[in-house]
Amino acid sequence: MFLEFWNNLPSLWKTISIITTALSVILALYLRWLRIKKIRIELKEKQTEKEYKISDKASLPYKESNYDLFNSTTQEFYRLRYQANRIKSFELQHLDNIHNILNVSKPNVLDIGCADGSVALDRFHDSKKWGKIFGIDNQASLISQANSKNISNFSFYTFNINKLCKENFDLKKHFGEPIHLIFCTMSIHHMGKKNQLAILKYLWRQLENNGILYIRSFDDSLKLSCSEYSDLIDELILISASIPGASDRYHGRKLFNQLISLTNNAQNIIMDYFMTDTIHMTNEEKESYFQYAYGFRLDRVKTTYEEYPEIKELYERASKIIELLKPEFIYNDSFYALSGESIAYAIKKS
Repeated sequence: MFLEFWNNLPSLWKTISIITTALSVILALYLRWLRIKKIRIELKEKQTEKEYKISDKASLPYKESNYDLFNSTTQEFYRLRYQANRIKSFELQHLDNIHNILNVSKPNVLDIGCADGSVALDRFHDSKKWGKIFGIDNQASLISQANSKNISNFSFYTFNINKLCKENFDLKKHFGEPIHLIFCTMSIHHMGKKNQLAILKYLWRQLENNGILYIRSFDDSLKLSCSEYSDLIDELILISASIPGASDRYHGRKLFNQLISLTNNAQNIIMDYFMTDTIHMTNEEKESYFQYAYGFRLDRVKTTYEEYPEIKELYERASKIIELLKPEFIYNDSFYALSGESIAYAIKKS
């Protein structure tokens, strides 16, 4: 029936009908293209907003992380104490295992990035179990605090590990003692991404045969959350990782590859993870946990902003995120967060 109707139409009307139909299709396709283009532009704008013009910051002068604990805020000092205390029992279990592996009656220990010596004193205070404890840090004020404790088998020195590495300084000769365990907790990620492996190789050379290199680190990808504010946490982590002079916020994932390059045998490496979540925390515990995992980042961004005014936008955004996020994190019972720290140690087989 349609074909009969079509055949009876004059050729001009047929032509007009074909052209009209074609134009309708073209218009519909064009409108669809415009809609897709608009969505893509919106997504690109959101992505650009999340990237915080990192390409612009690439022109800023590179600066190695040089975090000054002694001159940091009191809140930050206690955050690091909180960090060490929360993982204490977990770490002591591994130190017991290390003591058994070493098979030395009183192993000597070298603490890299020892700060004021608090962690070394806490972990190795048993003089019947551990031998000489040496600590090095590049901040003289902290080393002065550490030595003021006057504990007989503990000695602390002001050294810059990057300089020691470049000079291949013989620490064993300097101490006059063999080194059985090198203890690095939350320090390697501050030493510059390009320097990490060279420093670890240098430390490996300082170890006695059958000695152990121990590293505790973290990876911001092990900080997870589930709430309507999760995007804000991801955004805050991105900001803290992108500012000039930021430490290696993703060091934890590199531990195995760094250690396997030293020992060449995966059987000589032990790894474990310490996980914490907010399920059974009180509000007070959540507040401490928030500062440990997220709140401190604003202090770092602020300090960097004071030196690099170019990142004003990042600082203002980080401030706003903390303002929105903190009360929800602490008082919203449906806010779930989890974080993990990595430990790894390698045995130097003769």
